[in-house]
Amino acid sequence: KPVFGAGVVYDAPVKMFQQQLRFMSRGLKSDALKTYVPKIVAEAQQYFGSSKFGKSGQFDLMPTISELIIMTASSCLMGREVREHLHTQVADLYRLLDEGITPLSFFFPNAPIPQHLKRNKARKEMVALFKRVVEQRRAKAAAATTESADTDI
Repeated sequence: KPVFGAGVVYDAPVKMFQQQLRFMSRGLKSDALKTYVPKIVAEAQQYFGSSKFGKSGQFDLMPTISELIIMTASSCLMGREVREHLHTQVADLYRLLDEGITPLSFFFPNAPIPQHLKRNKARKEMVALFKRVVEQRRAKAAAATTESADTDI
């Protein structure tokens, strides 16, 4: 519950959890994965072509690859609108969410330990980020419904 929210994934009833897993697994089937290759290549080229990287030099591999994975995964699995709202700090938020799942979390998910406090703060930031995208998608869907209703006979 503290990581994804009430009724989502691990906090969902078994039937809903299974439905959510089926929904998520569609994007990981081999036919879908093949369509991601151009997006992954474009994302990597854009990422490494940014001003953050010069023609030569060194960088810390783990945070760099984490950022790139978050950007490519969001582009492929969550859609263009989500990717456009993401920034490289989102990888840090995901890391904090992940670090907030400790053995203690299963017994005391709200224990006031540093990992939980950081996890909760990261979750609030992620909710705010995704809320904008969800609101835009809903507005777009409502506009399309209204538009089709106006043209239906």
